[in-house]
Formats: sequence, C-alpha cells, structure tokens
Amino acid sequence: MNKKHIVVTGMGAITSNGSNVNEFFQNSMAGQRGITDSPCPVFDTGSLLTQYWGTADAFLEGLQDSPRIYRSERLAKHAITEALADAHITKQNLHDAGTRCALILASLSYDDYYILETSNLDGNAKEIQKTSYLSNLSGFAQNIKNYCGVTGACYDFSSACSSSTAAIGFARDLIQSEQYDIAIVCGADSLSQMVAYGFHSLKALSSHLCHPLDSSRDGINIGEGCGVLVMESDLHAQKRRAKAYAECVGASTGNEAFHITSPDTNAEGFFRSMKTALDDAGLSPESIDYVNLHGTGTPINDSVELAALKRLYGTAARHPYLSSLKSLIGHCMGAAGALEAIMTVLCLNRQQYLPISYVVTPMEELKEFTIQPMEQKHTIRYAMSNSFAFAGNTASVIFQRIEDKIPEPDTTHAGKSQQTERPVWINGIGILTPQMPDVSQWIQILYDKLSVPKMPQPIPTPTPGIPAGKLRGVNHLSRLLLSSALQAECDGGLHHDSWVPEQIGTYYSSGFGAVTERLEYGKIVSQETPDLCSPTVFANISPNAPLGHLCINLHCKGPSASFHGASPLLPSLLSIQKGNCSTVFSSMTEEYELLIEKTSGNKYQESSITLLLQDQPTEHSYCAAEQIVTFDSDSLEAFMPVCTVPDLIFADRETACKKELQKILRKYYKNIPLLFTDSCTGPLAGNILYANIALAAVCLKRQSLPDCLTTENVPAKPFSSILVTGSDSCKNFHQVLLTSVSKGDRE
Repeated sequence: MNKKHIVVTGMGAITSNGSNVNEFFQNSMAGQRGITDSPCPVFDTGSLLTQYWGTADAFLEGLQDSPRIYRSERLAKHAITEALADAHITKQNLHDAGTRCALILASLSYDDYYILETSNLDGNAKEIQKTSYLSNLSGFAQNIKNYCGVTGACYDFSSACSSSTAAIGFARDLIQSEQYDIAIVCGADSLSQMVAYGFHSLKALSSHLCHPLDSSRDGINIGEGCGVLVMESDLHAQKRRAKAYAECVGASTGNEAFHITSPDTNAEGFFRSMKTALDDAGLSPESIDYVNLHGTGTPINDSVELAALKRLYGTAARHPYLSSLKSLIGHCMGAAGALEAIMTVLCLNRQQYLPISYVVTPMEELKEFTIQPMEQKHTIRYAMSNSFAFAGNTASVIFQRIEDKIPEPDTTHAGKSQQTERPVWINGIGILTPQMPDVSQWIQILYDKLSVPKMPQPIPTPTPGIPAGKLRGVNHLSRLLLSSALQAECDGGLHHDSWVPEQIGTYYSSGFGAVTERLEYGKIVSQETPDLCSPTVFANISPNAPLGHLCINLHCKGPSASFHGASPLLPSLLSIQKGNCSTVFSSMTEEYELLIEKTSGNKYQESSITLLLQDQPTEHSYCAAEQIVTFDSDSLEAFMPVCTVPDLIFADRETACKKELQKILRKYYKNIPLLFTDSCTGPLAGNILYANIALAAVCLKRQSLPDCLTTENVPAKPFSSILVTGSDSCKNFHQVLLTSVSKGDRE
C-alpha cells in the first residue's frame, strides 16, 4: 500500500478546562485543572467513592440545542463546528466530497442515556412502545453525520478507552488506501452514570484529585469532553491551500488477550502497541521526543505503561519526555485519545512540552525518563500518544512536526480510488442464527433441502474446546461471538493452539450490544445504589467486551477494534492489505431482546456471523473480496459503483425495495440480475450484510445458486463474481465485490 502523507488540518475541542482548542492548550500548559469537587450536573454522586469530576457544563451553557439532544451529541457538535472552521471547510464541502469523505466517530457511553431512560420505565409496556430508544442505539452516528453533511462512510469505534486513538489510525489507513481524501475524526464522551457506577464497583475511582505517575496514585477522576481532528491527504490539503499542524506517520491497534479489565502485568501488550506504531512509521524509539502517556493514575496501569517504555528503550542513550493529561481534565473515556492527540499535535506545532502536573513523589520507574519541561536544545520532531482499554484493546499513534509547509504531495497514484491493491480471501465462515446453526447445515438447507431446524431465541452457543471455567461470567452476546468464531476457525482448517497470536486480527461490531444485560444493569443504576453494581457485569457491558473474550480464548493479539453498528469489513481488509496481520476474524453479532422488537416494530433474529479472512488462498477458500464502496444509505446521490461489472447482485429486500436504489443499481449495472436473499438468510437486523456475503461466498465456491435464489432472469452460464449489497446500523450502504478462486490460486 502506497505510503502517502496524511496531515491534520483542523482541530476542535471542549473539555472541563477549555471551551476551544486554544483555551484547552493554554490552560493545560498553565496546569489549570478542570477537575473540581463541585456538584456533578449530570447525576447524583453522593454515594460514590469520589466527588471529583471533570465537567464541561459551564461551556455547554447557552448552546441553542433541542432538549432531546443528549450531552455527548452537544459536545460533539460544539467541537466539530470549531474543527471545520479551523480547517476552513464547510459542511457543504463535506457533502460535495461524496464518497471521498468519511466520518470516524469514537465513544464509550453516548447511548447510556437511552438505556437508563428505558430502564426507568420499569417494564411499562405501553410507555416502552411509545419510545424508540432501543432501536436507535446507533442514532448518535447518524445524527452527527447529518450535522456534518458527510455522505460518505461513517464508522463508530467502540473500543472503550482506546476508541478515538484507534479511530485516528483508521482514518489514516482510509486515506492511504486512496478511497478517501478527507476524514473527520470525532471522539466524544459525556459523564455517564453507568460508567461512574461501574468504576465505583471496580474501586478504581480516586477519592481525591488524581495524580498519575505519583507514587501515591490511587485511581482515576472521570472527565468529559470531545476532540475533533480533520485529517486529509497532503494532495487534498495542497489543493485547498490548507495549513497543516502535523503529519500522522504511524499508528497501531492490538489486543493483549489477557483480561477483561486488567492490563497484562508483563507489559507485553503495551510494548507491542508502541513498537508496532514505530515500525509502521519506520522509526526507532530514539526518534521519539515526547510520549503522551495513557497515564490514568491507577497503580497497575501506570506501572505497566512505564515498564513497557523501559523495555522499549532498554539501554538507549536517549529517552523521551513523558506527560499525562488526565491529571488536568480526568479520564474522558472514548474521547480521551482524541483530546490527547490534539495536545500532542499542538506540542509539536508550538514546540512546547506539556508539563506533568501534580506529581509530588515521582514513581521509581520514572528515574530514566524526564517529566519536567527541559530546556529545549533540540527540535521536538516526533511525538507518540498511547491509549489502552478494557477488553485488552491497545492503540498508539505517532505524529511528525511540519516545519514550514505540507510535504510535497505524492501524485504517483493520484486518481486511483476504489480498486484495492490485492484481494483478501474468505477462507472460513461461522454462522449462528435460529435458522442456521452452522455453515454446513446451512449449505444442506440451501442445496439439499434439509428441513430448517427450529431453535429458540436466545440460541445455544456451542464453544468446543473452551474450558467451562474460562466461560464463567461470560455473557450471552460474547458467547455468540465466540461460537461463530470457533466455527470459522474450524471451517478454515485452523486451530488457535498452533498459530502466531500477533498475526491474528479481530474486528467486531454490534448495533445493540449486550442490551439485555445493560438493561438489567441500568435498573440497578437507576435505583442509585452503586454498591449493588457488579464489577463483572460492568466489565461485560463494555461494548468491546465480546471482542476481549474472543481474543482471550482464541489467543488473538493482532490488530483489533470494536465498532458500534458499522460493518467492520473494510477495516478488516485494510489490516491484511497493509501487512499488519495474515488472518482476521471479522464478525457482526446481535443478541435478541424483545423490547427492541417492540420499539422498532420489526421482527429480527439474533445472530453471529464471522468471516475468516486471510492474505493467501487455501484449500478451504470460498472466494476473494476485491472491492468495497461505502456511502450513506440516505444519500443516494453519492452512489459510486465498483470498478468491475459483476455477474450477479445480491441484496436484502428491505434495503433493495427502495425504488430509488433499485433504479440506481439498474443504471450502473445494466442487465445484471438482482437477486433478493431474504428467503435464504432470514431477518437479521444489522447483520444482513455479512449474511449476504456468506451466502455469496458459498455460491461462488459451489458455482451454483440454491433454488431459493434461482429465477428465470438468471442466465445459465457460470458466474465468477457477485456484488453483495447491504446496510448496517450506522446507515452505511455497502457494495462488496466477491470473485471466485481459481484452482491455480488454491495451489
């Protein structure tokens, strides 16, 4: 993949110590804390372990918003407005960019309000039916997309506290893939009662002002805020004559595969995160002048991060300057990485080190590093920012100073857009629904007319080879994901005891998440009895918990990220195409909850579908995934076809029944048979895209269609490619071109 320069051309921020980027920077440089012991404006904190919170309440006053707009959305709109103005980009510009512009969101708890409101209804069926809370848990992404004017793809990272750092790295990958020119990265999280009660149950809250890197540190303060970065290719920025703050030169995501809430004490995961980002940037550790630590202030986290740094630098003559922002604004959860990246970029741009504040007795491990601003005898050229999270997710990103102007653009591949550089092979399928207990039975149902088994909802979750003890406390949603992944592993002829964990990536998405458990947890929170909250339950309702359980049980330590409703297919493909890993488990999973059916009015089945993707074909290969185009399903004027004309088109009836869409498909793919897949897959909510991909993969491997898809419009000649279409919960419309694998490829 061509290494293009990706630059930051605009930023916006709102935190507890600043209403804009400049205030945030200047106040942080002066050591001004936004954390106070004044009453929390969002919920009663009297029964919690701490009364210290970093609130942005003062900066939200006076904003003219509808009362139905929740706090995270208000924070996001505030920062986005500043970032677009800073980049000299209008919403109309973003709209006109069509499929060349993407919105990348990151958040941990923005939809907790929906859960709490539904929980407060206490099962009142009539009241619940009047709401649409549970059927709109991905509404945040769509609302922000509409606010920005973006009609291209929208991805919503839910990798807990590493979310927005992972989002920055993904934005860089998207633009380097040459499918996009510009990406708006928005990390937003407001104070959440559910999160606060959860950290109380974990005994991770500091009873006073937090002080990361101090020997007497005892926990975190929770903050809120939003950070937005406008990222674009150097070529696009040059054409706009835009200024650039810094260049994003390296990034990584990974998983420790160790524990749902605790970091690996041998520091292997944190070390690997930084080393992988350095390798991606082509830099040595000595090149880094400044590291913005994750630095939460918990005893274990800070020790492990410094141990990883000590291993990374070893006997190197030069060590970087270190600081942590969380002593000033608190831990802003999913927004933390974006805000810390903004601070890192500003330090590079303005050639200033952020002082580490409120360290009285530095940790013993800091002896080899510098935590007080030094007399700058050399230029700050490279800086790294780290984010580490529950469920083992890790992310690091590296920025480079731009001294005078944006680097001269590399126009070698200018104009190349939707064609990927090399295909990725689908070598295994795992599928679990009430109608399809596994891929083998599904093929028999499709082709041999095996009777459809009647399975209950929730459906059983077979997990062969996983000890029962390791599944203790693992919730149903996580078991669904693990079960379909084990199927895909077996179907692809692999076994997790024999692979290299660092080469196995994991990408997972769920529109609803562990909604059953979250509703039960929400009822306890609504009673304002934090001591009744279970730390195990809190850990399992984190949106990336299923991904963590998958990584722990199958020993997957490669690139890893969790999404809220958005298809993880493109991130999965890019990870392999970049050479970050050789194998990816790419999964979409939804559990069944009757209340969702009641509020949405649509019947759906719970399901988990996992595609085993690899960089080489094998004897188990189904087909290759070669091209993918994504745009907003409500903005059909942004439609862009794939480069290659397919032999067949697969679509689910709910998406394809839109007359406008059918007209466009007919316009761009003239005389290509359009086949509806619902009779073969059933109603699967946001997972229908992956079900359609699995169906097309089976058809390509067998070189025949099941009777349920055969119509008089389908020619008898062999087919070698199928265009799979479908939407996800973030209202992205996807076109994925799958092609058959020749015998020569298999050999």
